[in-house]
Amino acid sequence: MHSFVRMALTIKAKDQLRQFANLIILPVCVFYDYSPRFNGESVGDVSRATQPMLSASSWAYLMWVPVLAGHFAYALFQGLPHQQRRPLHRNIGWLTVINAALGAYWTFAFSHHAYASAALIMVAMLMNLALMESRIGEDAEIGKARWFVRSPFALNFGWVSIVTILNLTQ
Repeated sequence: MHSFVRMALTIKAKDQLRQFANLIILPVCVFYDYSPRFNGESVGDVSRATQPMLSASSWAYLMWVPVLAGHFAYALFQGLPHQQRRPLHRNIGWLTVINAALGAYWTFAFSHHAYASAALIMVAMLMNLALMESRIGEDAEIGKARWFVRSPFALNFGWVSIVTILNLTQ
């Protein structure tokens, strides 16, 4: 009985740590993505500086607003007490943290003209999102999970799929 209680407490602590990580990393990454760059250039400025064959227009970067809003909505949703032990969040919870960290790291690498590193990070983010999509499965097809889990990451997956192509032409 004693080991069962200890195991239950350990699982609860892991769930709480995952929830906390999602609630903290997303605002940090959003702040980083929209804070002034150390070199004074925006991602769009850097993209156009090398005059690649394909490049997103300045307005295309507005796509990050609904993507990041969706991530923030997911963080709040999964942070609710009744969502803590849900298998769906256990299956993807750390992948969302990794995705946010990769996004911030990509912004840093790209804005500092480290194009090869940025391309590798973008491919890693695409693979992470593909894994996340496979783990979301049918559990998020209906109700609130569809809007707070499936939709934000499907939107992100679609956008990163397109941006990966653009990033590789850099």
